[in-house]
Amino acid sequence: MANFPLLKHRITLSLLLLAVSLIMGCYKTKKVITADGKEVEVLDAQETTTYGEINIGIDEMLAPVMRQEVMVFMELFPEGILHPFYKPEGELIRGLLDDSLRMIIIGRELRADEAAQIRQDKIRPTITQIGKAAIALVGHPSNPIDSLTENQLGQIMRGELSNWAEIGGKDEAINIVFDHPQSGVVSFVQNRFMNEGDSLPANAFTAMSTEKVVDYVAQAPNALGLVGVSWVADRDEPQVRDFLSRVRLVRMQTPDTSDLPGVWVRPYQNEIELDRWPLTHGIYAVSREHFSGLGTGFVVFVAGERGQRILLKAGVMPAYMPPRVVIFPEKEEKDK
Repeated sequence: MANFPLLKHRITLSLLLLAVSLIMGCYKTKKVITADGKEVEVLDAQETTTYGEINIGIDEMLAPVMRQEVMVFMELFPEGILHPFYKPEGELIRGLLDDSLRMIIIGRELRADEAAQIRQDKIRPTITQIGKAAIALVGHPSNPIDSLTENQLGQIMRGELSNWAEIGGKDEAINIVFDHPQSGVVSFVQNRFMNEGDSLPANAFTAMSTEKVVDYVAQAPNALGLVGVSWVADRDEPQVRDFLSRVRLVRMQTPDTSDLPGVWVRPYQNEIELDRWPLTHGIYAVSREHFSGLGTGFVVFVAGERGQRILLKAGVMPAYMPPRVVIFPEKEEKDK
């Protein structure tokens, strides 16, 4: 539980700013010309934090958990209509920059050049960490290599290792499978293991969806798939149980900086929380909304207790732990 205070501290300022924005004004303003020719700002009640209709972009690697967040929000606030677009990270960033998407939810913060481009429109982007997730590795159940160190994974991603025999497996080429060339998974791998501008190795390809990544790995013993952990975390979901009946979660060694270095683990919730799983990342809501509109309302919901519990149930980590109330039954009085 050591990381919760740090995560809570990181989002405290964002939550305070969001709360203040809700208190100071829930309505969008618009400029009108009065009868005497003066320009004034008035309230535009076409949208509030719980009323209106907007498009939001969500990274496909986060789709399973964020679908639940969207569904519950619209059940609670039926007049707040969200149109979620589940797309690769690269497409979402472009939509945010060209103002076709007011808010996106992705697995990283904006780069300095991306934030600067939005500020050119006289808008300061708001970035709120709402959770913590990870990249999971999936392999075929028959592959004798069911564990990789972070160094080995980096060598595979750079093309320095391309055959399973090089790490004690069968003499077969390693086929690396991603969901989409512009996905958050690819972005994570490039930022972690590769130099800027480097391409993925020749033995890597994209299946164009997470479902197809799993389908391919399930029939290819030499494949190594990379997927967002929310696709394989919630075992109450039939799709997750189906995936895990056909592929195996590959273990990785905990980093030297963790509280338990050198131990083999899988990307389970506790390992993500304690940074024992090497491939963790934040979940960020990035908004260019310059008023307290529906996008702000959705972020406040996800960062609130109910939204955080949805993340917890889905097998990823909330940005801060929702309170847990334990009620102990009163001791029955003995008959005198």
